[in-house]
Amino acid sequence: MLVLTILKIIGILLLVLLGLLFSAALLVLVVPLRYRIWMEYRESLKARISVSWLLKMAELKAVYDGELDVDVRALWFHPLRDGGKEKSAETEEKKQPQEPSGQLVIQSEPQSKIQSETQLERQFDTQSETRSEMHPLKRGAEECEADRDGNHQSTKKGSDRPCAGNRWKQISAAGLHFKSQICRKWNGFYRKMISYRNFVTNERNQRVFFMILGQSKRLVHHILPKKVLLQADIGFDDPATTGNVLAAASILYAFYGDRIQVTPYFDQEILEGEVEASGRIRLGTLLYLAAKIWFHKDFRMLRKEYKNGGI
Repeated sequence: MLVLTILKIIGILLLVLLGLLFSAALLVLVVPLRYRIWMEYRESLKARISVSWLLKMAELKAVYDGELDVDVRALWFHPLRDGGKEKSAETEEKKQPQEPSGQLVIQSEPQSKIQSETQLERQFDTQSETRSEMHPLKRGAEECEADRDGNHQSTKKGSDRPCAGNRWKQISAAGLHFKSQICRKWNGFYRKMISYRNFVTNERNQRVFFMILGQSKRLVHHILPKKVLLQADIGFDDPATTGNVLAAASILYAFYGDRIQVTPYFDQEILEGEVEASGRIRLGTLLYLAAKIWFHKDFRMLRKEYKNGGI
């Protein structure tokens, strides 16, 4: 009976542990990571970014108003704030001036250093003397070599004509080698272009491409902010530049509608505005989209061909 009760307690503890691990994994996969961005530009830039998870139990804040201030919070702990206090205390200790001592200490160079310098000077003098002695010997050897070269060139003056034929043969051989290299490179380039064309025109590869494109669109739609409020006043020296910027900003109307308000000024130069955006990123959605690509039938066949060197 005692053994059975012990085994029962161990099994209950294991089940509780597995349940805790499963619930933690479920929280990480399902609970989204929420972000909020606020920026304003009037005379200077001001910005505030916050990223939170699980009812702000873990949060990252960054505020910029002339200076950047970053704060990290996990439950009620602030690691960066505590670390900043310690660093400031260390810097204050370093900045405190040390009390000067009344004694004046004069350091004298050790005798070993002086002796080593004198030995180096002696070695330098002896090397310069040996070099000066060797110069006449080198000159004599160079004169002998010059005489030999002159005699050798005088003997080869009569044999210049038969060397011309050998030069023409070398030039023709170099031309043939250059031609063969060009043909080889062209054939390799042509084969690569044919393989690329076959890869692109293959129906299975086209299905993989459009499948990846569709999943990428879903990924971008998931990451983009769901709520956007933009109010901006723009104006440049050139009215054409103002019109081009307004045309580029009109693309946002298709996604966010009336929440985008851009007022153009064609008669003055101005750039002011305020933007606020918020959204969420769920880890489970990202893994789901990646798994749909990785375990797709056509993509698996493409990976096998790539490993076997078939692509």
